Amino acid sequence: MNVSSRLDSGLAELTRSQADFRTCPEFTNALNQYLALMQRWNKRFNLTAIKTLDEMVGKHLLDSLALAPYVTGSKVIDVGSGAGLPGIPLALNFPEKHFVLLDSNGKKTRFMTQVKIELGLDNVEILQCRAESLQDRKFDQVVCRAFKQPLEIYPALDHLLNPSGSILAMVSGFNKDLDNGLSAFDCKFRYQPLKVPFVSSDRGLLILESSIAAGCADDDLDSN
Repeated sequence: MNVSSRLDSGLAELTRSQADFRTCPEFTNALNQYLALMQRWNKRFNLTAIKTLDEMVGKHLLDSLALAPYVTGSKVIDVGSGAGLPGIPLALNFPEKHFVLLDSNGKKTRFMTQVKIELGLDNVEILQCRAESLQDRKFDQVVCRAFKQPLEIYPALDHLLNPSGSILAMVSGFNKDLDNGLSAFDCKFRYQPLKVPFVSSDRGLLILESSIAAGCADDDLDSN
Protein backbone atom coordinates (compact mmCIF):
# COMPACT_ATOMS: atom_id res chain seq x y z
CA MET A 1 0.00 0.00 0.00
CA ASN A 2 1.50 3.36 -1.02
CA VAL A 3 1.38 6.41 1.24
CA SER A 4 -1.65 8.03 -0.43
CA SER A 5 -3.64 4.80 -0.27
CA ARG A 6 -2.62 4.33 3.36
CA LEU A 7 -3.87 7.83 4.17
CA ASP A 8 -7.16 7.30 2.31
CA SER A 9 -7.71 3.98 4.11
CA GLY A 10 -7.00 5.54 7.50
CA LEU A 11 -9.33 8.47 6.90
CA ALA A 12 -12.10 6.10 5.81
CA GLU A 13 -11.65 4.10 9.02
CA LEU A 14 -11.75 7.25 11.17
CA THR A 15 -14.90 8.40 9.39
CA ARG A 16 -16.65 5.08 10.01
CA SER A 17 -15.79 5.04 13.71
CA GLN A 18 -15.92 8.68 14.78
CA ALA A 19 -16.91 11.52 12.50
CA ASP A 20 -17.05 12.90 8.99
CA PHE A 21 -13.88 14.35 7.53
CA ARG A 22 -13.39 16.46 4.46
CA THR A 23 -13.44 14.12 1.47
CA CYS A 24 -12.45 16.55 -1.27
CA PRO A 25 -9.23 15.88 -3.20
CA GLU A 26 -7.85 19.24 -2.00
CA PHE A 27 -7.86 17.97 1.60
CA THR A 28 -5.96 14.74 0.96
CA ASN A 29 -3.62 16.48 -1.48
CA ALA A 30 -2.79 19.06 1.19
CA LEU A 31 -2.13 16.33 3.76
CA ASN A 32 0.21 14.56 1.34
CA GLN A 33 1.98 17.84 0.59
CA TYR A 34 2.39 18.46 4.32
CA LEU A 35 3.87 14.98 4.75
CA ALA A 36 6.38 15.60 1.96
CA LEU A 37 7.42 18.93 3.52
CA MET A 38 7.82 17.31 6.92
CA GLN A 39 9.99 14.53 5.56
CA ARG A 40 12.17 16.97 3.60
CA TRP A 41 12.70 19.36 6.53
CA ASN A 42 13.14 16.47 8.94
CA LYS A 43 16.30 15.35 7.18
CA ARG A 44 17.98 18.64 8.04
CA PHE A 45 16.26 19.94 11.17
CA ASN A 46 15.19 16.76 12.99
CA LEU A 47 11.62 17.93 13.56
CA THR A 48 10.35 14.51 14.62
CA ALA A 49 11.81 11.15 15.64
CA ILE A 50 9.49 9.43 13.16
CA LYS A 51 11.34 9.23 9.85
CA THR A 52 9.28 7.22 7.36
CA LEU A 53 6.19 8.45 5.53
CA ASP A 54 4.28 5.26 6.36
CA GLU A 55 4.77 5.86 10.10
CA MET A 56 3.99 9.56 9.75
CA VAL A 57 0.59 8.77 8.25
CA GLY A 58 -0.58 6.89 11.34
CA LYS A 59 1.44 8.41 14.17
CA HIS A 60 1.20 12.01 12.99
CA LEU A 61 -1.67 12.68 10.57
CA LEU A 62 -4.29 10.15 11.67
CA ASP A 63 -3.35 10.52 15.33
CA SER A 64 -3.96 14.26 15.04
CA LEU A 65 -7.20 13.89 13.11
CA ALA A 66 -8.57 11.49 15.74
CA LEU A 67 -9.19 14.68 17.78
CA ALA A 68 -11.52 16.14 15.15
CA PRO A 69 -14.86 14.99 16.67
CA TYR A 70 -13.98 16.84 19.89
CA VAL A 71 -12.90 20.15 18.34
CA THR A 72 -15.98 22.31 18.78
CA GLY A 73 -14.59 25.80 19.39
CA SER A 74 -14.01 28.45 16.74
CA LYS A 75 -10.72 29.72 18.24
CA VAL A 76 -8.22 26.95 19.00
CA ILE A 77 -4.60 27.04 20.16
CA ASP A 78 -2.19 24.13 19.70
CA VAL A 79 0.43 24.37 22.46
CA GLY A 80 3.81 22.75 21.88
CA SER A 81 2.84 22.24 18.26
CA GLY A 82 6.31 21.12 17.15
CA ALA A 83 6.02 20.23 13.48
CA GLY A 84 2.41 21.45 13.49
CA LEU A 85 0.74 18.51 15.20
CA PRO A 86 -2.15 18.28 15.73
CA GLY A 87 -2.81 21.86 14.62
CA ILE A 88 -2.07 21.70 10.88
CA PRO A 89 -4.11 18.55 10.10
CA LEU A 90 -6.98 19.98 12.16
CA ALA A 91 -6.73 23.37 10.44
CA LEU A 92 -6.93 21.61 7.08
CA ASN A 93 -10.02 19.74 8.22
CA PHE A 94 -11.69 22.85 9.71
CA PRO A 95 -10.98 25.80 7.37
CA GLU A 96 -13.74 27.79 9.11
CA LYS A 97 -11.95 27.72 12.49
CA HIS A 98 -8.96 29.85 13.53
CA PHE A 99 -5.89 27.97 14.80
CA VAL A 100 -2.92 29.40 16.66
CA LEU A 101 0.13 27.11 16.59
CA LEU A 102 2.51 27.86 19.45
CA ASP A 103 6.03 26.57 20.00
CA SER A 104 9.17 28.03 21.57
CA ASN A 105 11.53 26.33 19.11
CA GLY A 106 12.55 28.60 16.23
CA LYS A 107 13.30 25.89 13.67
CA LYS A 108 9.88 24.36 14.28
CA THR A 109 8.01 27.66 13.98
CA ARG A 110 9.93 28.39 10.77
CA PHE A 111 8.83 25.03 9.39
CA MET A 112 5.21 25.68 10.35
CA THR A 113 5.40 29.12 8.72
CA GLN A 114 6.63 27.50 5.50
CA VAL A 115 3.76 24.99 5.63
CA LYS A 116 1.28 27.82 6.18
CA ILE A 117 2.64 29.64 3.11
CA GLU A 118 2.84 26.61 0.81
CA LEU A 119 -0.58 25.24 1.76
CA GLY A 120 -2.27 28.66 1.83
CA LEU A 121 -3.53 28.23 5.40
CA ASP A 122 -5.23 31.57 6.00
CA ASN A 123 -6.85 30.19 9.17
CA VAL A 124 -3.48 29.52 10.86
CA GLU A 125 -1.33 31.86 12.98
CA ILE A 126 2.17 30.88 14.16
CA LEU A 127 3.60 32.12 17.48
CA GLN A 128 7.09 31.49 18.83
CA CYS A 129 6.85 31.72 22.62
CA ARG A 130 6.07 29.68 25.71
CA ALA A 131 2.52 29.10 26.88
CA GLU A 132 3.12 30.83 30.23
CA SER A 133 4.15 34.05 28.47
CA LEU A 134 0.89 34.25 26.52
CA GLN A 135 -1.32 35.99 29.05
CA ASP A 136 -3.45 38.35 26.98
CA ARG A 137 -5.35 35.94 24.73
CA LYS A 138 -8.15 33.46 25.40
CA PHE A 139 -9.33 30.50 23.36
CA ASP A 140 -12.35 28.23 23.11
CA GLN A 141 -10.10 25.18 23.17
CA VAL A 142 -6.50 24.31 23.85
CA VAL A 143 -5.13 21.19 22.15
CA CYS A 144 -1.82 19.56 22.97
CA ARG A 145 0.04 16.42 22.07
CA ALA A 146 3.08 15.34 24.11
CA PHE A 147 3.27 18.81 25.68
CA LYS A 148 3.75 17.96 29.37
CA GLN A 149 3.10 15.18 31.84
CA PRO A 150 -0.70 14.78 32.23
CA LEU A 151 -0.84 16.21 35.76
CA GLU A 152 1.01 19.35 34.63
CA ILE A 153 -1.33 20.16 31.75
CA TYR A 154 -4.26 21.88 33.47
CA PRO A 155 -2.27 24.25 35.74
CA ALA A 156 0.02 25.15 32.82
CA LEU A 157 -2.74 25.92 30.31
CA ASP A 158 -5.93 26.94 32.11
CA HIS A 159 -5.02 30.65 31.77
CA LEU A 160 -5.51 30.32 28.00
CA LEU A 161 -9.15 29.26 28.25
CA ASN A 162 -12.32 31.24 27.80
CA PRO A 163 -14.69 30.73 30.78
CA SER A 164 -16.48 27.95 28.91
CA GLY A 165 -13.37 26.56 27.24
CA SER A 166 -11.76 23.14 27.41
CA ILE A 167 -8.37 21.48 27.05
CA LEU A 168 -7.98 18.49 24.72
CA ALA A 169 -4.79 16.66 25.70
CA MET A 170 -3.64 13.50 23.97
CA VAL A 171 -2.25 10.93 26.42
CA SER A 172 -1.16 7.31 26.40
CA GLY A 173 -3.67 5.51 28.58
CA PHE A 174 -5.33 6.40 31.87
CA ASN A 175 -4.79 4.95 35.33
CA LYS A 176 -5.91 5.36 38.93
CA ASP A 177 -2.95 7.57 39.85
CA LEU A 178 -3.87 10.00 37.09
CA ASP A 179 -7.50 9.92 38.18
CA ASN A 180 -6.54 10.71 41.79
CA GLY A 181 -4.07 13.41 40.76
CA LEU A 182 -6.53 15.25 38.53
CA SER A 183 -9.13 15.21 41.30
CA ALA A 184 -6.94 17.65 43.23
CA PHE A 185 -7.51 20.39 40.64
CA ASP A 186 -10.52 22.66 40.37
CA CYS A 187 -11.56 21.12 37.07
CA LYS A 188 -13.85 18.55 35.57
CA PHE A 189 -12.23 15.86 33.47
CA ARG A 190 -13.02 12.78 31.45
CA TYR A 191 -10.97 10.32 29.48
CA GLN A 192 -11.90 9.20 25.98
CA PRO A 193 -10.06 6.20 24.46
CA LEU A 194 -9.10 6.75 20.83
CA LYS A 195 -8.62 4.19 18.08
CA VAL A 196 -6.09 5.43 15.56
CA PRO A 197 -5.60 3.47 12.33
CA PHE A 198 -2.11 1.93 11.96
CA VAL A 199 -1.20 2.84 15.56
CA SER A 200 -1.02 -0.11 17.96
CA SER A 201 -0.13 1.77 21.17
CA ASP A 202 -2.81 3.03 23.56
CA ARG A 203 -4.08 6.46 22.59
CA GLY A 204 -6.58 8.53 24.47
CA LEU A 205 -7.93 12.02 24.93
CA LEU A 206 -8.03 13.79 28.28
CA ILE A 207 -10.74 16.47 28.23
CA LEU A 208 -10.39 19.10 30.96
CA GLU A 209 -12.55 22.10 31.75
CA SER A 210 -12.85 24.38 34.75
CA SER A 211 -15.42 23.50 37.39
CA ILE A 212 -17.09 26.86 36.73
CA ALA A 213 -17.49 26.06 33.03
CA ALA A 214 -18.72 22.56 33.80
CA GLY A 215 -21.23 23.95 36.28
CA CYS A 216 -22.57 26.43 33.76
CA ALA A 217 -23.01 23.65 31.22
CA ASP A 218 -24.91 21.56 33.76
CA ASP A 219 -27.15 24.54 34.58
CA ASP A 220 -27.93 25.02 30.90
CA LEU A 221 -28.94 21.37 30.60
CA ASP A 222 -31.14 21.64 33.68
CA SER A 223 -32.95 24.67 32.29
CA ASN A 224 -33.89 22.91 29.05
